[in-house]
Amino acid sequence: MGKKRDLSFLRWLFLVNVVIFVLMFFFATIPQLAFPDDTATPNETMYYNTPNKNIKRAYNCSALYVVDEPDNPSGVQPLIDFLLGTGWMEKKIAFYGAYKDNRVLSTSYSYNLPLAYILVVLSYFFLSLVFVVRKTANTVRDRLMDTQCNLAQYSRLAFTFWDYTISDEANSTILHKNIVRENKDLLEENQRAKDKENMSTKMKVQLWAIRIGINILVIGILALACYIVFLVKSETNYKNKTPLEQLALSFMVSLTITALNSIVPFGFKKMVPYEKYSFADEVNVTLARLIENKDWSISKIIGLQEFDIPKNILDLIYTEVLVWFGTFFAPMIPLMTVLKLVLVFYFKKLSLMYNFTPSSKTYRVGDAYFFVQIVLLGAYVVCITPIMYVVWSMSPSKGCGPFRSYDFMYETLSATIHSWPPWMEGIADFLASTAFSIPAFTTLA
Repeated sequence: MGKKRDLSFLRWLFLVNVVIFVLMFFFATIPQLAFPDDTATPNETMYYNTPNKNIKRAYNCSALYVVDEPDNPSGVQPLIDFLLGTGWMEKKIAFYGAYKDNRVLSTSYSYNLPLAYILVVLSYFFLSLVFVVRKTANTVRDRLMDTQCNLAQYSRLAFTFWDYTISDEANSTILHKNIVRENKDLLEENQRAKDKENMSTKMKVQLWAIRIGINILVIGILALACYIVFLVKSETNYKNKTPLEQLALSFMVSLTITALNSIVPFGFKKMVPYEKYSFADEVNVTLARLIENKDWSISKIIGLQEFDIPKNILDLIYTEVLVWFGTFFAPMIPLMTVLKLVLVFYFKKLSLMYNFTPSSKTYRVGDAYFFVQIVLLGAYVVCITPIMYVVWSMSPSKGCGPFRSYDFMYETLSATIHSWPPWMEGIADFLASTAFSIPAFTTLA
């Protein structure tokens, strides 16, 4: 069941990222490619209620920015620029800086690129929230149904779990094994619950002392890991270095984080059994600790690997975090993620069939995936918070990007709304108010 949920979660993330890619590609990237660069001197007609001084400032800064970036770098510099996203790569549609900062005018139409860009960002965040909340609601509903069936767990498995549409021996054998495993899960969980009820006060105090001590140790290890990353970052010196040396130094932080991700989670997993959590809680605790240290370690090199739910789920959540956080600055990330998820899905499917054995630990998958949804929702909040801060509170670059003509990115929205008739402004204000947004979101969720 864990393998099935993992692939189902991956497929769901694929659909979410297809939606994000379609929005960004069709409403921001294609207009950027389709409309030729305007070589004329910019004027207020090309913008919505933007002060002329801002337009001239952006025009001059953009010209200086282009001069500072050579079109034909020599030697190994093109490769370094490609790996780091600097130099000539900054002018490509893969990055935020290449997008126009004005609306395209024609005799038959106009297209406001800055407005389209920010609306796409707001749209994919809103749709992602709807998708995440709906999935979380479904998970909560399934968990509540499982809780209500606790009094008849074994009879439910005996009389309702079997799929009578199965007609071949291979699938019936797989389903039979799933039923056996589900029964073992229930038996072990019930036994652990009985053992917990029979614990003496002394044993409970000892257990809580062990848990508190281990959590203090975990916090100390995480703090040490953060300090090591900070130390490597602060001690990196690019002065008087060749391009290749600068390239190597630029990856020092990434290599340090990768090394920590290979060592620290291994220790975390070794600590969890001493805390004597239930198997579902053990998965949740491991997930919570691996959030700070992404687990890229290899548990087995020879033989069949054991399917590790926390590691696989955290990899997928980490991928989605990169999409939510990075699409604003690198619009091609959703496309790369869609292609990656397609490959991961089929590679993982083949690996699960031929290269993995079931986990040696039994646990209730529904309980574990409820926590996964909470982690995903928390990751969404962590991603949208800095993006919204950038949009509403930080002044954008004056030399590149679709918002170079504005003091703040959100001004492209307000300038457009102020150009509407008063009755349309009133509608926009109502749609942005909590009186509309909260009931609408509740209905969608």
